[in-house]
Amino acid sequence: MLFWLCLADSHLHIISEIKFQRKHTFEVGALVKARVQALGLGRLRYVAADPACWQHTGAGKGESIAETLSRRPISLPMKKSDNDRKNGWARVHELLSPAPDGRPWLTVDESCTYLRRSLAGGGERYSGCGRCRYDD
Repeated sequence: MLFWLCLADSHLHIISEIKFQRKHTFEVGALVKARVQALGLGRLRYVAADPACWQHTGAGKGESIAETLSRRPISLPMKKSDNDRKNGWARVHELLSPAPDGRPWLTVDESCTYLRRSLAGGGERYSGCGRCRYDD
């Protein structure tokens, strides 16, 4: 999970990440709430999640992951994301390209080691100093 900041100059900055596996939905929700508080973000505009999080598994019994994360005490503002990976990667490449001011549209905090490693594995040159970015 990535925490994005929308900056006043229309640039974006990924300030933090959470990598979670083998966690229950309530644990994930608690991790997200704790990180929001630790970052001093106040509130989240929304949490973009895979549309599969809205599926009711188990023969239609119980609530979906999105429903669990949306209700109290977690109360995350859930929103369905788009699974169009081809266009998604095209968008990532656009965000990593230089804006008219010469800086990339998207920067990534040094603490986001999993994301930085994932982007670096994309086969393109990657600068790991300070705020990370792809170099063209």
